Amino acid sequence: MKNIFFEYGKGRLEIGLNLEALITDLHKDIPNLKLIVIDPLGGSMSSDNIKNYSFHKDYKILLQLQKIAMSLQIGILAIHHTRKGRDNNIFHSVSGTQGITAPADSVWILEKSGLSGKAILHVEGREREDGQYNLSFDKQLMEWKFIGDKIEIETTPERKEILNVFKLYPDTELKTGFIAAQLGKSQPNISSQLKGLKKEGFLVSGSTFGAYRMADEYINKI
Repeated sequence: MKNIFFEYGKGRLEIGLNLEALITDLHKDIPNLKLIVIDPLGGSMSSDNIKNYSFHKDYKILLQLQKIAMSLQIGILAIHHTRKGRDNNIFHSVSGTQGITAPADSVWILEKSGLSGKAILHVEGREREDGQYNLSFDKQLMEWKFIGDKIEIETTPERKEILNVFKLYPDTELKTGFIAAQLGKSQPNISSQLKGLKKEGFLVSGSTFGAYRMADEYINKI
């Protein structure tokens, strides 16, 4: 922890007001400073911007962070929230307008799979390959760990959650109730999604009524 520094108790720090000056001072005071983490991003945005947000305002604020990061040759990681509603494009779920993500060189979204302790890390950026990665939360170390290759198949976010449950039990037939409990969702909803996955060819019927298993050709693609 000797290389981690926390800044607090300095009053409100706001982008465009005093946050950039603080980052510049930290860069002068701390040798080999490489990364600044802002958590949460909304706490450093003006109250006017939060109440009356627009693409232009969001973009202008985040652009200021990008400029100082490039000027000082450091990384700035801004932690932000997603909306509760679902979107076919996971990157459109970021709270606010798309002006929040537009200036960023890379955007990471952690999508948790209900109460299972599993998640998918969605990554896209200007100078890197886009990807989706399976993670598992280690309760002892209190950290997320990478557990599998990038997801290559394309389907809806809801169905990807279900497929990632099957990844944890690749040789097991799973029933609707078990999957619903893992994801914290209703059985009727999961039942509908399972039927869709079977129709798409990702799943096949198990040996007992209401059970499914991963189709052999997709086991290594999730």
